[in-house]
Amino acid sequence: MKRNNLVILSGELKPLVIKILSSLFLVECRLTTDVPALGGHHLVMTDNKLAREILAFELAVRSLDTVLIATVQGWLFSAQGQARVIAEHAYFHVSPDVRSQAAQVIRSLPEPLTVLPASVSVNGTKLKTSELLKDVHFG
Repeated sequence: MKRNNLVILSGELKPLVIKILSSLFLVECRLTTDVPALGGHHLVMTDNKLAREILAFELAVRSLDTVLIATVQGWLFSAQGQARVIAEHAYFHVSPDVRSQAAQVIRSLPEPLTVLPASVSVNGTKLKTSELLKDVHFG
């Protein structure tokens, strides 16, 4: 499936759905590379370690009121009329402050992530995860 199917996209990464299924932690995101009319919205899915990193960086950027810009490398999966990029690597284009806050969040998340914590500490302040991720669907 992955053979000869490399995808590299850069843009604004925004989580849409977070799922926790026993020992599998999944994040589905929208990567915006251009306006929708030009095909600039791409669904991206990843699991476990990379999903934890995306969650941590998203919590950090939201607490600092900015957006997450990333380059995602993976492969294209398409079935039943839908396509998704299955991300294997992500490179986050953020300030050093956001990076250090995200590292703090990653260290505070349990591994494996079987339940989303009620709050996370970002920049020395406890913030409610549900408030930071109020527009993200939990499935």
